[in-house]
Amino acid sequence: MSLFDSINPFGKKKDSQIYKDIEDGFFMPMTGGSSLKWENNTYLKDYLEVPEINAIINQKSRAFSNGILKVVSKTTNKEIVSNDPLIKVLRNPNWFQSAKEFRMQTKIFREVFGNEFMYLLTPVGQKESYKALFTLPPQKTEIEIVGTSNPYFLLDKKPENIRYKVKWNDKYEPIDYDSLIHINSNNGYVKEDTYLLGRSVLSGVQPNIQNLRVAYEARNVLIENRGALGIFTNDSKDATGAARAITLTDKENIQKDFSRYGITKEKWQFIITSLSLKYQQIGVSVKDLMLFEECQEDRERICDAFGFPIELLSSNKGTTFANKNEASKLLYQNTIIPEAQEWVDALNDRFDTQSKDWHIVITFDHIACLQEDLKSRGQSLTLLTGALSKAYLDKAITLAQYQDELKKFGI
Repeated sequence: MSLFDSINPFGKKKDSQIYKDIEDGFFMPMTGGSSLKWENNTYLKDYLEVPEINAIINQKSRAFSNGILKVVSKTTNKEIVSNDPLIKVLRNPNWFQSAKEFRMQTKIFREVFGNEFMYLLTPVGQKESYKALFTLPPQKTEIEIVGTSNPYFLLDKKPENIRYKVKWNDKYEPIDYDSLIHINSNNGYVKEDTYLLGRSVLSGVQPNIQNLRVAYEARNVLIENRGALGIFTNDSKDATGAARAITLTDKENIQKDFSRYGITKEKWQFIITSLSLKYQQIGVSVKDLMLFEECQEDRERICDAFGFPIELLSSNKGTTFANKNEASKLLYQNTIIPEAQEWVDALNDRFDTQSKDWHIVITFDHIACLQEDLKSRGQSLTLLTGALSKAYLDKAITLAQYQDELKKFGI
């Protein structure tokens, strides 16, 4: 399961363990990194406390985990089934997570922090005898550049002065770089001591997130402290034309009488009184403030940043099933599949599959919303190959031209 799945931040006291973990784990001195730790603190709280952020990241992580990860032969394109340590660890990463749970967790880390650190556990001196694969919490993982170094763009391999370490039980554990797979998001803010770190998508939508926070806070305040809904005033006049004063006894009797009315079966629904009263509403409804209507644009900007169709958020009213199906298709085609391919490329690079007769792939062809496109593609390919074959047999095109047309189809 995800390390964050069981956390409900609403109603948590400030001294609860989750907030202690956040505060203790982020404001740690590191090389040029105090601001980074502050950002990590902010982003984790955004994920835990803002429903839209939580929903987008969790849905993306579930979609990513739906992919089928396989080791396949480069020649036959068929899956390799064996007890090879690498294949075993990809199939069953570690002692407390399944392959699906592991991918969900590492995806959440990447979306929240802009970095994911995957650690390969191996016996000492046996670099390819993989025992387990873990994803390390980025808020506890640090990169330290010791002393000075040449510009990174003048180096053809990792310099010796870079150290990775993770903080656990108030102690730092060094991480062997050869056992680490570090994947980061794009970072336009390149500095000499942080160029290895990615930057969270959440950094670019902080104004929108704060707008949502204010909207939820205002709604909460109105619900908890709405006060009186209205005022009854005496509308009767005395002989001089002045308004009659309501005595304290009259107020108590009116209040007691008014408590009999309501919308449940045992309450009275109609008020009948001989008193001349005038009612004035003083309460402000959440609907009248239009807090969430004004935040719709903020949701859209956040969805844009994550490559997430807003139609998949339940707060987006009026979305039809057909819209959701098309939105799911776009989520996979434009976001999940490209990001998953980047992730798999990092694994292939780490395991040097270019020098092997197999490589790691991830597929999403089995996803229901993508099946329609697969069927359409198959029909188009059948028509294309039929036309090309006839043209080739009629010697209207060459074999090279035949192959060129198939390349346009991605084959």
